[in-house]
Amino acid sequence: MDKYSIAGLRVRAKFHYDRMIANMPKYKSDFDEEAEIFINITKQMSMEYQDENPHFTLGSCEYSMAGSQFYTQLLDHDGMMLHASSIMMDGSAYLFSARSGTGKSTHTLLWQKVYGK
Repeated sequence: MDKYSIAGLRVRAKFHYDRMIANMPKYKSDFDEEAEIFINITKQMSMEYQDENPHFTLGSCEYSMAGSQFYTQLLDHDGMMLHASSIMMDGSAYLFSARSGTGKSTHTLLWQKVYGK
């Protein structure tokens, strides 16, 4: 398994498909301590997930399951995942959370346009 540092945590994972392989080098790490999070997704697991979600590529299946495993374990480290867009203004962060496609990024861009941040 490869070693990564994500959100300040030591992560061990092995990825099989291009989507994750291409995105992970920036998180590569070389730690000696025990990993705090383990992401274990086999090719078989990706294929079974794809059977349930035929519109996904195998790479998208692996990506989705990796996120689910990471975010579930992140709870054990006082962290959480929030699907949101954000902007910093006057020293405060504003997060816009909603379902995909509802306009979070558009809303953030409008704030940047109006408030110049």
